[in-house]
Amino acid sequence: MNSISRGLRNAFRNPTRTISIVLILALSIGLIVAMLAARQAVDNKIQNVKSSVGNTISISPAGVRGFEGGGSALTDTQLAKVAKLSHVSSVTKTLSDRLTTDTSDLESGVEPGELGMRRAGQTGVDMPQPQSDSSSSGSSTATGSDSSSTTQRTFTMPVEISGVSDTTQASTFGGSSVTWKSGEVFDADKDENVAVVGTKIAEKNDLTVGSTFTAYDTKIKVVGIYDAGTDFANNGVFVSLVTLQRLSDQADSITSATAVVDSLDNLSSTTTKIKSTLGSAADVTSEPTGSSLLVE
Repeated sequence: MNSISRGLRNAFRNPTRTISIVLILALSIGLIVAMLAARQAVDNKIQNVKSSVGNTISISPAGVRGFEGGGSALTDTQLAKVAKLSHVSSVTKTLSDRLTTDTSDLESGVEPGELGMRRAGQTGVDMPQPQSDSSSSGSSTATGSDSSSTTQRTFTMPVEISGVSDTTQASTFGGSSVTWKSGEVFDADKDENVAVVGTKIAEKNDLTVGSTFTAYDTKIKVVGIYDAGTDFANNGVFVSLVTLQRLSDQADSITSATAVVDSLDNLSSTTTKIKSTLGSAADVTSEPTGSSLLVE
């Protein structure tokens, strides 16, 4: 002990040596602090990445994908149970429906083209020739013949309308980023006869903010026009979930949902919990996608 104390006294007897030791100690402490701060920053970055990339789970009624397949809609009650599961940060719910000439005065902003006309064999209407050269907007015709007559088949693209419970993510509107050309988004928690529409629908139907269109025998006011970057996404109509459930007489119905998990580390276990909670009523899949940006 005496040798240690004597060594320390000798080290600090010389002023130059004392200053050098103090500087070395200060630099060592500073380096340690910097390394700890850098480590903490890296850890925080890793956690941020884990909480925003590849942490979504898609939920749909069993046997359903978009407007294909069969099955029964999920319910608000079922998805409320999912929202209460540990590690589930949020659940976005969507009800999708199709507007036709029977239920709306809107016309699709996208022409059927060759791909759309393939559906005409199942959903078109046979009309005898000759037929007027003028064609209605958003529709195309296909011809066919047999030994007795020639028919012309007309197909009009439907307009998809979606009721959503969250409007804060660009993915809600089908894009990786969304800009508002005019107006603003509606309050997703309110049941109001208001909608936002994509630029393709707006251009085709001469809609501006403040304009109205008819759907389900109800006047709907346009409060915003968005651009999601693609023709398909910009051909959509969006209202709040509760509004579409009321208008379409589908109370408590959900056709798709997305659950966000708090961390990528919990994705697998949470997916299993959701499958267990919903059982055979739903198809549940993990989505390796990141968060998207909504541009005001």
